Amino acid sequence: MKKILLAAACTIGLNGCGNLNPQTGAELRALAQTSVFLKESTYEVGRTASTVTQSWRTGAAKCLNRRTHTTTGGGNIGGVPMMAGALTIYSSQIQSTGSGGVELTVRMKTLGIDMTGATRENPTVIFAATVTPVAGGSRITDVMVTGAPFPVSNPINEGVRAWAEGTSSACPTMPR
Repeated sequence: MKKILLAAACTIGLNGCGNLNPQTGAELRALAQTSVFLKESTYEVGRTASTVTQSWRTGAAKCLNRRTHTTTGGGNIGGVPMMAGALTIYSSQIQSTGSGGVELTVRMKTLGIDMTGATRENPTVIFAATVTPVAGGSRITDVMVTGAPFPVSNPINEGVRAWAEGTSSACPTMPR
């Protein structure tokens, strides 16, 4: 039954599960056009693109390159308690997109079983944001994961937005 539900979720939400493992911000943005599990938004801030980029570099170095460990209890077999664990590794990258733009991506790699029931060879991009200069400031477009079967990246989005706006330098809570 779980496999049937997962297959249905993949078909409806990801347009066929063909790309459950986006490797670039561009792949994540393309997937957002057809997936109910991803959200793309655009907003403007009154800070230059270079200032936003510097805030992202500082915040990413401080907060987005980390590891989390999750342990889950799952009943018992023959009176023996069953536990499952996963180590999740997050990494960030900031690179030029040309035309004065810069992209921040956050990748996640799970060692163990992740929420989709699969293990991944390559880290999956779960968040991407681009900043481009506009008159009076910068335009930011971000893509985030908003629901199952993936860990939600809303807290990352909120942190990155606060860094872009210059309202906070706090670290976001990383999804597990």
